Order: sequence, then structure tokens, then C-alpha cells
Amino acid sequence: MTDARGEQTIEQSEPERGAAVGRNSNSLYVLPHDETELAQVLAPLMERVVVTEVAETQLLVLVPDAEAALAAARTSVGGAVALVPVTSAVRALRLLRARPALAVAIMPADALELIRGSALKLGGVKTVVFAYADAILESGAADELESLLAEVPKDAARVVITSAVTPAVTELVERYARRARKIGGEEVEAKDGTEIHYVTTTTAGKPAALRRLLDELDPDAAAVYARGAASATEVRGQLRALGYASDSPHVVVTDGEPVERATVLILFDMPPSRDTLRAMLGNGMTVVALAQPRQISAFRALAGSSTTTPHVLAGPAAKARSREDQLRAELRSMLAHGAPTRELLALEPLLDEYDGIELAAAALRMLEIHRARERERAPKPSGEPAASHAPARSATPTLRLFINAGGRDNVTTRDLVGAIANESGISADKIGKVELRDNHSIVEIAADVAEMVVQKLSGTAIRGRKVVARVDKERPDRESRGGPSREGRGGPPRDGRSGPPRSGPRGEGRDAPRRDGPPRGRAPRRDDARPPRAPRNRAD
Repeated sequence: MTDARGEQTIEQSEPERGAAVGRNSNSLYVLPHDETELAQVLAPLMERVVVTEVAETQLLVLVPDAEAALAAARTSVGGAVALVPVTSAVRALRLLRARPALAVAIMPADALELIRGSALKLGGVKTVVFAYADAILESGAADELESLLAEVPKDAARVVITSAVTPAVTELVERYARRARKIGGEEVEAKDGTEIHYVTTTTAGKPAALRRLLDELDPDAAAVYARGAASATEVRGQLRALGYASDSPHVVVTDGEPVERATVLILFDMPPSRDTLRAMLGNGMTVVALAQPRQISAFRALAGSSTTTPHVLAGPAAKARSREDQLRAELRSMLAHGAPTRELLALEPLLDEYDGIELAAAALRMLEIHRARERERAPKPSGEPAASHAPARSATPTLRLFINAGGRDNVTTRDLVGAIANESGISADKIGKVELRDNHSIVEIAADVAEMVVQKLSGTAIRGRKVVARVDKERPDRESRGGPSREGRGGPPRDGRSGPPRSGPRGEGRDAPRRDGPPRGRAPRRDDARPPRAPRNRAD
């Protein structure tokens, strides 16, 4: 229909929330992002799915992401027909080829990939659900929607669910769900100024967020709003795990009834209307909602004239502050010994283009990236083989440096790499594998800078230990000296001779030392082992 200015509008009616959607009947639901709300729309649609001999998809639920697919699938648990969530096209390709699904919750891009793989056929689709259309369009799936809906029968019903009727949603409705009946979306009264704080979380992370919130607020009396039996069971299970008895007066689970004495109201789920929220409110009550990011706009509508404010839990914030304090302490320690001259000279030309604080921020970012890489290469705990700092090997020849500092000195791989880079000024690509031992360390260094690193590093302190570095000259392998391997030969070769050793006394090799006297320049022969004759007497 059109208004006075000739612009297209959406037909609006007010049937019941769970009204069945018939064939050729298009509907537009304006609902907040909430599983309970979604279940009320999908339940009658799932009941219309019929099990037939030829299994083909009859209900197609389009979602913006994998988490939304799981949320949609949870609404059909226990029903005669299951709504299959597609969270990975690769995994679903194998599953759907083996057993086609009657109802599928899937992202548009994954649906196209399954169609190309012949694992998903849409010729028998009776209803297409957009859950939620605003989020699907915000994900940039408009082109995928156009290609996908070309595969859907034209007489299939379209059900559009959205949290807000944006211009993009209006265009989608006019293009794919013409003459849709609008259900819900009434204007919210904003008389009182109820302020709602919110903690962002996911559906799976709600129980953990509830625990952290109760730990931080420690209310004398609190009410937790749970919508539906399944949600209330989940909340009560978490409260029991925290030590609250079922009849505890400190934390009470409510489905919308007011709770006396409660000073804190935690919204585990989203109330269906402002009237439900108003019924639970008391004077001076603090309201904190556990909200997914996509639900924040709906909570703002519930808050009325007051704005919603985020509530940052103390744990992550304190941890972040601790990291920043540690970083500033490191910088103060570095500057206390004087500004590093080489780095100042390197940065001075950039001061014509950037402010000093910008250069410092960029340097800190480089440091964080470097430390993140080092954490990935960190050595394993004691008892396991020592890990190594092993960047991509290049064709540059390397030498091994011996450093008299190791694990017993509380020295880490990161300490060694940082000390070498800071003292010698070489780049990280000049540093190879780092073998951290108990009493010492072996570091591979590019051969062209190895001697310079030895000079710069020797005499410096790492973790309070004064270190000495030198080029580690390993003995060549025995096989590399030209002689045969000891293995299976009975003894090591001597003087580069080849061939098996001769056998000596008692089956020993010819190089075995004599046991009846000091070793000589050569091994004794067999007849040399006889006792010497007594000298002849000339008189005889």
C-alpha cells in the first residue's frame, strides 16, 4: 500500500504472536533478539513440517551467524522434527549428503555453498524465515540473499523477523515479502526513567556472567528474572552451584512477579514488554541485564527516557589495568638508566612527521606483537623437552652462541632474545633457534653479526646474572671425520683409518688399551701378549 506521498509502506495488523503462517502468507515480526521470542514464532512453523518418504527441506531459517543458528535450533529441542543448525558448511556438507534435513537454520553464504555441493535442495521449501533480517543485512549478505532466494519457490511464505524496521529492512520486505502483515513493534512508553545497566555476554556465557556479577555486587537481596522453564532451571542450577539454597532469601528467581526487599534486579532474559519490567521494579532498585550485543538496542527501548550504561565487570578491567601498570613500570625502569641513544637517533627523523606520543604508541604496538610471538614460542614446562624460539629459517649461515645463563637463573627465551636485540641492535630475523638449558643457553645467530653480538652481550646482566657469551664450537661428528661409524664396529676408528678393527685379546678391538701395563703407541699383537723370554747366558 502507499501513503499520501506515494511511498510504499508495510501493512500492519495485530494478530496473536503465535499465529500460524499459511502458504502465500507473508509476515513481519518486530521483536527483540531473544530466544524465547524467536521460539514463539518458529514453534507453529515447525509443527507444519511434515515427515515424508522423500526427505527434502521444507523450512529454511536464514540467520546472520553460527551462534544465531544454534539459538534457533534450541527452540525446537524435543519436537517431532529437529531444526538442524549449520555452523560450518564443510561439516554440514557431509552430514546433509548422508541425511537431508527437513528444517535448516543456516547463513545465506553457507546455503549457497551447500547448494553448489548438491547437499541442500530448496525445491520443496514451504516457508523462509529471516531471523533476524536487520542483522543479516548488517552482515553484508544482501547479494547472497538475492542469489539464494532465486532457488526458493515463489509461492513459499516469507516470515521476516527484525528488531527494528530500518530502511534496508523495509526494502527487503517490499522485494521478497510484499504485503507482509506487521506483528508487534508497538511504541514503548517512556514515562519513568528506569536506568538499565548491561553486561555484554553470549547465550552460552550467561551463567558465568551471572556468577561474576553476584561476586562483584554481593547484594543482600537480589532477584533474577528468567523467562521460561528452561531458563529458570539453568539459573537455579547455577545458584545451587554457588551455594544458594532453593529457599535462600538472598537471591530469588522470578518469572515476572515482584520480589520484596530486592535491591538488585538481574535480567537473565529479556522481558517481553515494559509492563513486565515495571511490575518487577522497586524503589531505588538497580537493574543489570545480561545482554548480547545485538540486544542492547532493545534494552535501551525498555529503559525509556534514560539511557542504558554498560557495566564493566571488575575482573577483566583489573587485569587490563595490571598489564598497563606493568608496561609503564618497564618504561620507567628503562628511562631511569637514561634514554637509549641509538633509538633516539633512529626516531629523530620521524619527529618531523609524527608526534612523540604517536611514535611511542607505535613502538609499544611493535613490542606487543613481538611479545605475542615470543609467547607462542615459549619453552614447555620442566620435564618436557625444551622448546625453541624458531622463526622461519633463511639461507643465511648461522653460528651458535654459548651464554652462561639458563633456566635455573630464571632466564626465559624472551629475556635472551630481548637482551640480544637491545644490546646489539640487530633485528629479530638475525636470531634463530634458542635452546634453553638449566645452566646455559645456546642461541643461533647470523654468522655476519655473531662476533659483534658476543662483544655487546658479554658483561651485561640478564635477570640479575652477569653473562658471558662466546661462539660455541662444537666437535664435529665422528662420521664427518672420514672414519667409519662406531655403531656395530666394536670400537672407534683411529687416525682416520678405514675398515674394521682387528681383534685383540679377549675379543677386544685393536684400539682397546692394554690391561697389564700402560698403553703404548700402538695396540699389541696377539703374540706380544706372551711373557718375554729370559735372556740367554753366554756361558751356556
